[in-house]
Amino acid sequence: MGQPLVDLDTPPAPPRRRMPRWLPWLAALLLVGALVLARPDDRPPSIAVVVDAGQLGPIAATYDAGTVRIESQLTVVNSGAVPVELEDLAAEAEGLTVHADGGPRSLGPGRAVVVGVRVQLSCGTVPLTPVRFHLTVRTADGRRSVVEPLVAIADTPWTAVAGAACPH
Repeated sequence: MGQPLVDLDTPPAPPRRRMPRWLPWLAALLLVGALVLARPDDRPPSIAVVVDAGQLGPIAATYDAGTVRIESQLTVVNSGAVPVELEDLAAEAEGLTVHADGGPRSLGPGRAVVVGVRVQLSCGTVPLTPVRFHLTVRTADGRRSVVEPLVAIADTPWTAVAGAACPH
């Protein structure tokens, strides 16, 4: 039996190209990367709180038994890229409590809103280090987040009012 029969009338079949071994790995990595980039951002919104003498409205203060109660304002800035609804604002530290007045406020990206606040300062215990504020915000998709910026209280109009109202 001899040799295989070769048909000389048909051209030879082109050699079969093999897929590189790394190509399926590259496709898998691209798919994982696309899934990671497509997932929603889980970072909390970026919010800043400013207690600035130039932006404060009128201040009303009362003194009672070593505590100064101040009705004032502060500025909340949405320094993030998504709009939020500011639902609550509060702070507590030794000798200080702050609570927001009023209801939720819409805050677009790069926008600021003035928030009325009730401040209580104990005479002689004004915080010298920044105080952590707790802001509850809700994004358009309904997610609630707590944002906790540090806010300097020393050398603000609040401490000046407390210094003037407290007995020396």
